[in-house]
Amino acid sequence: MADFCRLDQASYISRFLMLWIFPTIRKLSKTDCYYDKNLEILPKSLETEENFKKLKGTWTLEACSRNPSFIRALFKAFGWRFFTGSIPFILTQYLSITIAILINLIIGYFEDDSESQWKPILYSLLLLFVSLLYFIQNERGYFDFMLVGVSIESSIYGLAYEKVLNMPYKSLSQPEISGQILSIISTDNEGFRMISLAAPVWTVPIYLIGAAVALYIYLGWPGLVGLFLIICTVPLQIFLSKKNIGLRNKISQYIDSRVNLIGNILDGIRIIKFYTWEISFSKIVGKLRESEISFYFQSAVLKLIINAILISGQGLIIVATFWIYVETGGVLKLSNVFCGVSILMTAHFSVSGIFANGLLYFSNLFSTSRRIGQFLLSSSINFQQLSPADITGELELIDVIASWNKVQLEEKELTTSGSLLTCPETPAIVLRGISFKVAKGELCALIGAIGSGKSTIAKTILEETSLISGEIKIKGSIAYLEQQPWIMSGTIKENIIMGDGYDQNYYEDVLKCCCLKEDISEMKHGDYTQVGVKGCNLSGGQRARIALARAAYAQRDIYLLDDPFSSVDSKVAEMLFSNCVNGLLKEKTRILITNQQEFLPMCDKIIFIEGGKVHFQGNYEEFKAQGFSYIKNNAEKEEIKEINHEENDKNEPSSTENAPVQDSCDDEVHKASVKFKVYYMFLKFGFKSIIVMLLFALMCIATQSLYIGMSYWNAYWSSRNSSEQKNWLYPVVLAIISLTVLVTTYIRNLCMLKAFYISARQIHNNSFSRTVLAHSKFLDKNSEGKLLNVFSRDTYSMDNNLITNFTDSIMYVLIIFSYFIAIIIVLPYDAIIIFAYGIYVYYLHRLIAHKIRILKRKDLTSRNPVYGLFSETIEGIEAIRCYGMKNIFKEKLTEKASIAARISFNFITCLRFYNLACSLGISFALGMSSLMIVLILSKDDATLASMSLSFTASIMSYVPLLIRTMTETEITMTNVERVSNFINVQPEGDTTSENWKIRKGSVEFAGVDMRYDDSLDFVLKNVNFQIEGGSKVGIVGRTGCGKSTIFQVLFRMYPISSGNIFIDGQDIYTIGLHNLRKQMSIIPQVPFIFTTTLRNNIDALNQYTDDDIKEALKAVKLYDHFQALNGLNTHLSPALSLSTGEKQLLCLARAIITKNKILITDEATAYVDQESDKFIQEIIREKFKSSTILAISHRLANLKDYDKIIVMDKGSVIKIGSPSEILTKQSPTDLLFPTNNRFSNQKKNSSFSLSSQMSYKSSCIARELSRSIRKYHTIRDAI
Repeated sequence: MADFCRLDQASYISRFLMLWIFPTIRKLSKTDCYYDKNLEILPKSLETEENFKKLKGTWTLEACSRNPSFIRALFKAFGWRFFTGSIPFILTQYLSITIAILINLIIGYFEDDSESQWKPILYSLLLLFVSLLYFIQNERGYFDFMLVGVSIESSIYGLAYEKVLNMPYKSLSQPEISGQILSIISTDNEGFRMISLAAPVWTVPIYLIGAAVALYIYLGWPGLVGLFLIICTVPLQIFLSKKNIGLRNKISQYIDSRVNLIGNILDGIRIIKFYTWEISFSKIVGKLRESEISFYFQSAVLKLIINAILISGQGLIIVATFWIYVETGGVLKLSNVFCGVSILMTAHFSVSGIFANGLLYFSNLFSTSRRIGQFLLSSSINFQQLSPADITGELELIDVIASWNKVQLEEKELTTSGSLLTCPETPAIVLRGISFKVAKGELCALIGAIGSGKSTIAKTILEETSLISGEIKIKGSIAYLEQQPWIMSGTIKENIIMGDGYDQNYYEDVLKCCCLKEDISEMKHGDYTQVGVKGCNLSGGQRARIALARAAYAQRDIYLLDDPFSSVDSKVAEMLFSNCVNGLLKEKTRILITNQQEFLPMCDKIIFIEGGKVHFQGNYEEFKAQGFSYIKNNAEKEEIKEINHEENDKNEPSSTENAPVQDSCDDEVHKASVKFKVYYMFLKFGFKSIIVMLLFALMCIATQSLYIGMSYWNAYWSSRNSSEQKNWLYPVVLAIISLTVLVTTYIRNLCMLKAFYISARQIHNNSFSRTVLAHSKFLDKNSEGKLLNVFSRDTYSMDNNLITNFTDSIMYVLIIFSYFIAIIIVLPYDAIIIFAYGIYVYYLHRLIAHKIRILKRKDLTSRNPVYGLFSETIEGIEAIRCYGMKNIFKEKLTEKASIAARISFNFITCLRFYNLACSLGISFALGMSSLMIVLILSKDDATLASMSLSFTASIMSYVPLLIRTMTETEITMTNVERVSNFINVQPEGDTTSENWKIRKGSVEFAGVDMRYDDSLDFVLKNVNFQIEGGSKVGIVGRTGCGKSTIFQVLFRMYPISSGNIFIDGQDIYTIGLHNLRKQMSIIPQVPFIFTTTLRNNIDALNQYTDDDIKEALKAVKLYDHFQALNGLNTHLSPALSLSTGEKQLLCLARAIITKNKILITDEATAYVDQESDKFIQEIIREKFKSSTILAISHRLANLKDYDKIIVMDKGSVIKIGSPSEILTKQSPTDLLFPTNNRFSNQKKNSSFSLSSQMSYKSSCIARELSRSIRKYHTIRDAI
């Protein structure tokens, strides 16, 4: 392709006549549109950066005004393009009047015997030329406005993204806000893309002036009466548009709620599958969808009223106009009648169609703009700038009082005895008078119980909370490591460097200190390995070390490290601390938030936080001497060996063998045209059966026959002599026909819209249900961003664009078909011209239509990276701001938005060319038809000539509309196809209930092999073990050895390749999937809370009573906390500021209420402190005495009284025995890393002391005795 855009190089004449488009289309037709490199480059008017700066400037000024309006800012930024884009539509309107006048002159030839034949031939040629110019300007107008829509879309991306980069973390972490942001950049922005639909509304008043002059010339003042009656419908349309604004606001609210909930469900989809909650959550989404569709239908009814006025009102207006004309002494002439009818119908269409739809569109636009304006005016963070003199590396907090929300100190605070929770309606103070100072180079540990405020202090330092009073002195740059590390899409190297300059020597040092050298060496592409969204193809330990490497490489003055060692085993944690935190970074100011006390003796300062207050400051010896309960309850941790940590809670397959990203080319883009079965499915869902569809088609034909009858009766009335024309029969019959058309049209359209919205609801609900019921492999291959795009933007397009265009297409097809039949009856020779035009359109469709479909699919998928970047930014906003990456991420957005805009430009170019080419064919058909009438018909056939020309002109006016709506229908049907594709997704298993129950809880693996994909290596290799019912078994091993995969296959999240798994002697693959899963409970490593009520979070299936749920909450000591709020109806959201420990307790409550015979715990206490860990373990022992427990844990203290420990390495079981057998025969390190001795040369200061081993052996003996007693009682009870 050329290295310039032909639109930018085009002359004024070329732009005016759209001549530049032909070489562009010729190039596109010869290249492969699948690939971006073959597309026309972006014109200057669509440059993303320039459009963003323009809108940002006008919005900045508008935001400072008394009543800021985003719509005003838009018009100030793009007003000139609105004006210039309207000029072609003004020309089009007046050219339509010229066409009516030329038809009048041609019909006048048949009425005047003295007229020579050369004049109508000249008029016919002029008609051909004017109609050509009419269609060219019409397409030019739509093209210009569609480009304006793309410019607005790109600039809104930039404005919304800049806002996201400056919003408080607490706001962004709320699903309601993130859902609103997604709606703004997807569904709301889609409305601006469709601004071309309302573009001609500006030209209607100008057209009415010309129409009034022409009507006065041909019909006198009665013609002005008819025009006045048309204008009288405007107040009704304005009233309906205002009513529509309220409905659109309701629709937007339900869209936000639905999209937010779907995003939340997709985030926690594996938890939903573990608990078999798929159907329950699908029903919740279905109810929201039902409410959304009901408001859509109410909005559509308003449009039906407008359409009824448009189709049928013109008949009544024509009756009134001609009746007045006749009664006042006028004589109806065929030439004047059909000229007047043409102008009145065009005027009525302009007012009731273009103007009314424009008002409806602008009512939607104002509603959308108000939402966007409110979002842009929401609170932002103003980050302080440091001068070089202030950079000393010190950090000091002085009497800091902070809240997650803006609140004045004197406002009433909700206090609950012992509660860490706050009412979401009342902003609570989370930090109370925090004061401490960390000098340059000091290592300061922040410790405290769950919810004490440790992480909140870090957020406050980063200005992510509202500072009510006090002062924070930050004298240096900050690096921040989150508790749950953020990984962006890209290479490992990009995640570490984060836009800083590349220093190879220091980079290698960082990799070594963060224990990443060996991991990277094992990857095919090394540090150029692509990591997926959220680091899905990395283990939890790898993500933590990459995030630490990022912080270390940044070389900042102050380091905030929030629990950096919770995701790695103790040996790696020791190395990270000694080599990185206390090695490479030893000269830096470091604040270490941790629950691991083995590092406290090496810290210069310890700060103990409790209840949002500082309870102690000093060194380790002073802290230990104080005798705080925190350290007493956790003293045993210094004597217990931590073993290992496993991968993240999602347990994605660790496959880092991804190649570098190539030229984007979505599989869906390569599909052929939308198949007929998609149309049939859409109609079948709505109409239910073929018989109903046929009855509906018959009603449509009857309605359209009556519509044609109006034109015939007009012609018949006009052909009578002057005295007979005054007969009351003619206007009365015409009025009856018009009223009948009004009623039948309304009923037809009401039935059609009702069916379409039923279909849209069914397709969405069925697709979403199949998505959540789909196999885990399907969810792995389809990213969350893609799924959200399908259930947000594609669904929005289906609800709005498709239903509107499909409805209009059916209406226009009926109108054109009826006119076609009428023309054939009146003038059979015209069939030749129409047939020739049909062949022309057929070949044109074959030439260009498939390019349009390809580009439309690319257009749909090109926004996925934009949405993905927004989601990624929201999740990693703290890191992005902390590392000063805002400008780099802005550049990323500009790049992705520019690619999307480029594809949109090429799509629009092809689309408008196709419409233009079809319309030019209509011009030639009209010209040839008029010539044929002049040459073939005699002057006695004036009635036939007038009807034929009138019908042909009417076809000419409706064909462009039909082409546009049918093209849009076919294009937007790809949205239906994308949504409906998920209907055919096979569910992973049977969801019906069975009588089979787990009674003992015994588990057996017999020769189990498993791999996540046929192209990957086995992650389980010949796994064999037996677990007796009621046993307590721990599973240990290094990261990636297959521990969590054991649980995955036990829950049948992934199929095994060979072998068998038995529960109570029954092969699990002979048991119904949901029946199997609901009889096992799991407590994941990272707890997940859904944005819904407390009750739904614990019992989504509504199987248990309120008393059962309350008992479970009491067991985990959370009942009083939530009772102080709204009880079981408390809406759980980030506004509650639940700590990780509290979330984990809720997950434990889920397990307690089910009372299942098998409990799985996957590093359930990895992110909680030792006191909370002890509390959770006590509850598990108490509530699951008779249950089989399978536990992954890196804290051996939690496994000391278990019956068995299974040791795994590289997917195989290498050792099974009691805790005493495992630990007395070999050291834990040698046992767990038999094939990897990379830690053997490290200092073994974490090995067991003799006294601790003796103590541990004693506890093991006691445990063996306890087990023997349990077996004795079991046998005795059986006897």
